[in-house]
Amino acid sequence: MPTDLNTPIVEGGLRRIPFFNGRVLTAEDLHTEQDANATERKRLGRALGTGVLDGLFVRKKGDETVTAESGVALAPSGCVVELPQTTNVSVVSKIDRDETAGTKGQFASCSAREVVAASGTGVYLLFVEPAAKPEGRTPRTRLGGDGAASECGAQYRREGARLRLVHLDTGDAGLVPESLQTERGKRLKIEEEFDEGSDFRARHVSRLRNILAHVCLRTPSALAETASLYDTLRRQSRRNEPNPDGPVDVLRDRAVEENDGLEDAVPIGLLYWAQDRILFVDNWSVRRRVHRSDPQRPTPATDRRRAEGEAAFHQFQAHVGDLTVSGGPAEELPVLEARVFFDYLPAAGLVPVKTEGPHEENLDFVNELTHQGPVYVEGAEVSRLLEQSFLAPPHRIDAGEMLVLYRVRQNRQSNTETPYLLFASGHLPLLGDARFDLSRWDYSQYGTVVHS
Repeated sequence: MPTDLNTPIVEGGLRRIPFFNGRVLTAEDLHTEQDANATERKRLGRALGTGVLDGLFVRKKGDETVTAESGVALAPSGCVVELPQTTNVSVVSKIDRDETAGTKGQFASCSAREVVAASGTGVYLLFVEPAAKPEGRTPRTRLGGDGAASECGAQYRREGARLRLVHLDTGDAGLVPESLQTERGKRLKIEEEFDEGSDFRARHVSRLRNILAHVCLRTPSALAETASLYDTLRRQSRRNEPNPDGPVDVLRDRAVEENDGLEDAVPIGLLYWAQDRILFVDNWSVRRRVHRSDPQRPTPATDRRRAEGEAAFHQFQAHVGDLTVSGGPAEELPVLEARVFFDYLPAAGLVPVKTEGPHEENLDFVNELTHQGPVYVEGAEVSRLLEQSFLAPPHRIDAGEMLVLYRVRQNRQSNTETPYLLFASGHLPLLGDARFDLSRWDYSQYGTVVHS
């Protein structure tokens, strides 16, 4: 039977406590009001979006330990999650260590309530989720008693967060595109080079990290989504059309189905475990700024897609930074070639270079890649190029598409800053026009040449 106009529809709505003089309030009443207030705050949180507000960077501290910085995040449920202090966390279960001494890579949930262990080489996502525990004791009386305190209850509930590991199975076609898996579909193709006891090389580790990052960044769907854009928009005109799910979305949905509670959790890092140690930690594979899913906007232009584009940029910069640290895994800085160390690149990024004078540099990064330039560009144009790149799909190395290289005039004129090249997808608007009235004569150009 249809509902009449102006009839309140309250089924499933919030239940609030009406207050009036003389009403007897019980703990259940106050809990009901607290729950209603918490639900309203979650509604506001969902309106703002989900992601990391501040802090919560993760870094490797030892073979079995990571450091998680204090910070605040918004969960998809709208819940605010705050890690109140920087914490060193062991990702290996210390429970029954003697019984599992022969097990490689024994992982455990960072939860005091239970131990959920997974073993062996593989990918793990680090989540932060709300947690609380009682603190202190206070006297308690019973209704209808003589007022004398005969029992005690918790004085406070101290709220904070806990860190939790979730395994990402790279052989699961629901999490990883089949095109990146082996023929038997049990793992990533690049992982075949990581058998126990192998001597990991910098380029293999780098490619593995790069591929895993772009799986979590939904790069395969970003490269293909315009093929079906018309059908997607037609469906969106009738109802909300959800964005294509990435691995984190699938893991969260499965956890909800299994009543395992990831709806209040926020991913803050990815780590790879091999040979009884953490091989690497990557933040921006799964870390996102606060963003909305925007199911009513065209898929390539949603706030989520922009947030993923920004994350792809930051992930690349952090990755290159790790590769080029002196004494780090890539002491081969002079031969840091994109085709050797990466399978995907963001639509725009910066790489340090060795210069051979104010107008010469080493171009090993784009060795054997089709590219144009480098040409000079003013610093005032860099922000515009980066903004445009955040909504552009990442660049796939083996696609053979062109990259455009830029020298930023202010960087080349500086004697104290690290010289770098700015690269951009050839699909982005070309900068570096020969406008001699806006720049220095020695830092302009007449035209460009395409190298293949």
